[in-house]
Amino acid sequence: MPKGIFTIAFVLFFLLLSVSVHAIQIDVPGTIVVMDEHKAVPVSIKNDSPVEQSYSIGLSMPGNASIAPTAGKIGAGKTLTATLNIAPREELEGTNFRGSIRILLGEEQETRQITVMFKEKAEDKGNGEQEPEPWHVPGLLGFFALPDLSELATLENAVNAVLAVVAALLLIAFIARFVKRLEAGK
Repeated sequence: MPKGIFTIAFVLFFLLLSVSVHAIQIDVPGTIVVMDEHKAVPVSIKNDSPVEQSYSIGLSMPGNASIAPTAGKIGAGKTLTATLNIAPREELEGTNFRGSIRILLGEEQETRQITVMFKEKAEDKGNGEQEPEPWHVPGLLGFFALPDLSELATLENAVNAVLAVVAALLLIAFIARFVKRLEAGK
């Protein structure tokens, strides 16, 4: 019977390991604020696989959004930086949109959700200064900034969490059984 528990633990460990291995890493902000000038945002794509792979990038964004380059090849272990360009439009001022970037690298596909906030132009006070954003407190801007956690709520992370709990329970059961056998041998 103990061999069955070890076999299950071993299989679950390798399943967890194989689920968490990626050939693609993407770095893109979760929120983009567009005011009165063109916004160029870098999108980094890293090929973690040991071979060169083809990629393509699909974009589903509001307004005048484009990304370049949209297709090509990335060498093994190399990183490509594409540029997401968003132009402001008056009719979109004061609105927020949810868009997405879909990246296909070899056989793997990743999608990242992005919130695009089109802010209204800051009004001049008359003395040459611009009106600060209502949320802006000088000196504390970075202190209260929270990262976009929406990327953490993925199916893969849920599977990893379940497998980690199962692995922890199996480890606890193994340790309890081991201690019990040690005490029985005394």
